[in-house]
Amino acid sequence: MKNFLLSFMLIYLSNIPPAISGQTLSYGPTQNTLRGSIFIRSVYGPPNFGENPKMDKKVNIIILVLERPINVRGDSQNPVNANSFYDISSLQLINFSNKPLYFCLGQRVNVTGQLLEIQNNINITGVSMGVIKIISISSNLKCRVGIRSF
Repeated sequence: MKNFLLSFMLIYLSNIPPAISGQTLSYGPTQNTLRGSIFIRSVYGPPNFGENPKMDKKVNIIILVLERPINVRGDSQNPVNANSFYDISSLQLINFSNKPLYFCLGQRVNVTGQLLEIQNNINITGVSMGVIKIISISSNLKCRVGIRSF
């Protein structure tokens, strides 16, 4: 009977979606897995990050548009990640590895990583995710190579 209950619990827990609407998550070092679709967004970069568009360089960033909004709880003990954010529907993805990131543009994916508050002027979403792993869940579509570096 114990084995049956344990098996049932494992099967049940494995079918829960990674991010439930309104779920409150924490900043890193905790790892979170979020589900959404990946897109490219062009924004103003250095030297003025949009304050002087004629002189600013345009840069492409990778955005994860979430299937369900999330909340991120701030850490008052950490000045870098002190602020809380609510009803987040998209995140900027940041490369946490030394290897180039390959993205399945426009496809549904599960992304695992650490949530971070704004770290530089190019982060336009308030909260970003340092990517550790991306898995495509759009099995009937082929992945295309996206932007390899930021």
